[in-house]
Amino acid sequence: MVEDLERTLWESSSMSQLPGGGVSRDMSRLSSMTRGLGPQAVCSILGVNRRPLFSFLGFLAMMFLPAQVRSVSNEIVATSNEDITEDQERSLAFMHWGQWVDHDMDLAPMTQTSIDNKQVECDTSCNYAPPCFPIKTPGSRSPASACPFIWTAPACNPTTYVREQLNAITSYLDASMVYGSEEALARSLRNHSNDLGLMALNQDFTDHGLGLLPFENKTKSLCLYTNKTANIPCFQGGDKRATENLGLTAMHTMFVREHNRLATELKRMNPHWGGEKLYQEARKIVDAENQVITFRDYLPLVLGNEFYKQLPLYTGYNESVDPTVANVFSLAFRFGHGSIPPLVPRLDENFKPLAPFFSAPLHLTFCASWRIPMEGGIDPLVRGILADHSKLMKQNQMMVEELQERLFEQTEHIGLDLASLNLQRGRDHGLPGRESTAPSPNYQRSFCRLQRMYRPPRNQKFSKYTQIYYLSHLFTHIYTRLW
Repeated sequence: MVEDLERTLWESSSMSQLPGGGVSRDMSRLSSMTRGLGPQAVCSILGVNRRPLFSFLGFLAMMFLPAQVRSVSNEIVATSNEDITEDQERSLAFMHWGQWVDHDMDLAPMTQTSIDNKQVECDTSCNYAPPCFPIKTPGSRSPASACPFIWTAPACNPTTYVREQLNAITSYLDASMVYGSEEALARSLRNHSNDLGLMALNQDFTDHGLGLLPFENKTKSLCLYTNKTANIPCFQGGDKRATENLGLTAMHTMFVREHNRLATELKRMNPHWGGEKLYQEARKIVDAENQVITFRDYLPLVLGNEFYKQLPLYTGYNESVDPTVANVFSLAFRFGHGSIPPLVPRLDENFKPLAPFFSAPLHLTFCASWRIPMEGGIDPLVRGILADHSKLMKQNQMMVEELQERLFEQTEHIGLDLASLNLQRGRDHGLPGRESTAPSPNYQRSFCRLQRMYRPPRNQKFSKYTQIYYLSHLFTHIYTRLW
């Protein structure tokens, strides 16, 4: 699993041997990030912005049929912050590690609008003018009530007219969220003041003497909106989402510290090594640590006994296998959103509530980088991650309102709806959600060998529905409007 880590991201023989220098052979997958291509206009010339007729008709259907994603979110997904069940078998570390791994494997960038398409402002427009795909509020015609949404940027592939989405980061489990997926970013994250192979640290703040992530070099950092008096920008990590939430920032900080700890120890053991050697060797170990934790600890908690049935033992690196992330995986892995609780706990050295910063509503912690240096550092967050529980994922308790109503509320025009964004992104990517012969999401369930959903008999009372019956009733209630 980790034996081939001597290679760097940009010298990988396995990636260079893939058709197109990293572009997926299977067009049902996200294409790996392409390098050295011309401007986006080339993609239009080659035709990748065109969709087949059936996709165009599907797009029209999604525009005019009344089952909008916001309706599905409100009636099926929405869960009160108070109406949740704790997962007694999984800590918050389970939820955070899932996001951590996801940010190592895929990032679907939005199509640019403000530069290349000056006539389209997706943040303020309610029109379906490409690349805008706004999420309308049921029963409202006001553009102000629409949730802004932009198509994922297309991959530039001259071999097909089917639109395929771009993956902006490496799809390997290679700790790219720590080190970056592009050479320029990776260089900027390193400490160039010495030859010790260290990662750069924050020059303005420390965490009780320990390092914090450096700040991003932007004049209009989103994090400034969450506390306008603190004047603290977002942190910079190997992945642009490093300051998305406090737990994620803590994970980034821990592994940057781990890299520097390893590089320092390696220098002590090998005083003749230079900075580049120290950096690469420490990076290999961090990469291996992430892979071991993912396969040994995380995946068995996700898959249960199926883990040992579905995943064969590792027998060595196989460069003929295309490692590109499947398009459907980039959205299916969002199941972890159902394990996020509404509060962010912080604990002291005795694992007791940290006064006065114990529990913050989740929506007040998005992009709130100021809370790290001003509210106790990352240790209280890490203790909360280890000791508190993930939210139990239940069919009648899917997503808390902190995510379903108030996502990025402090940095956007309105609070966003993560469930609607997930559903809309699935439509943007053209993922099958339900059979063509019946309004039910059985296509994916059949593929995953799950029990098929069906319409409950009309003479049965709703109180008798449990588990699959409960969802069947809700889907029937929404989708029968279409038929």
